Amino acid sequence: MIKYMIHACEKRLWYVKDYMLPAMREQGIDMKDIYVWIDTERWGNLRSFFHSMEYVRDNCDKDSDIWHLQDDVLIASNFQQRTSDFDEFSGDYCAYGFCNDYFNPVTKEYVGFVPIEKAWSSFQCVRIPNKYAGEFLDWYQKNKSNMIVWGLAKKGECDDTLFNFFLQDWHREDPIINIAPNLVEHVDFLLGGSTLSTYNGMTLSYYWNEPYCVDRLAQRISDERISKYHEIHQCIGLSKG
Repeated sequence: MIKYMIHACEKRLWYVKDYMLPAMREQGIDMKDIYVWIDTERWGNLRSFFHSMEYVRDNCDKDSDIWHLQDDVLIASNFQQRTSDFDEFSGDYCAYGFCNDYFNPVTKEYVGFVPIEKAWSSFQCVRIPNKYAGEFLDWYQKNKSNMIVWGLAKKGECDDTLFNFFLQDWHREDPIINIAPNLVEHVDFLLGGSTLSTYNGMTLSYYWNEPYCVDRLAQRISDERISKYHEIHQCIGLSKG
């Protein structure tokens, strides 16, 4: 059975609970097949990813894989079907379902099966074989004194970059799959902006073909926020009366 993991911070739980999970359920994904990994300890991006890999290593089928999603994406209207198809036909490899031309300027044109040097390496949506979880943790322990690895880890970010380094070191001969059209759109600009990056621009999908879905989400979030605003102020007014 296909499994999914949403990597969430507490600040974005409202979006995960009210928007992402209902959208996944509407497409037929069972809640028991979705892990919501919440950084309740406020470890930060990288430490939380390490701990999630420990969980996968210790609790998940090593012969299977998980589609990992960030807490600021909108899934495609055929997300469940396409992830199912890739799991059935594409083999036991990493697959990237998101590409952005700002963070992937060199590799953005490469689609399908590609060598590791052409991988998009974006964690908005990535399928990771479960057997890689323990390997990645072992790789990090062996390489954490490397100045480049140490420098990235010190920032508490760059989980996608470090994972890409791991693939280059330990799985250089394995193909990577870059999926287009992309499986998700990055909608952090609708949720208050990035919780990590200092880059202020919109990091949108390079291969997204459902702009109307983003428009519909933006309108829904706006309408519900306005409705909640009026409810709060009405309650305040009533309490004053």
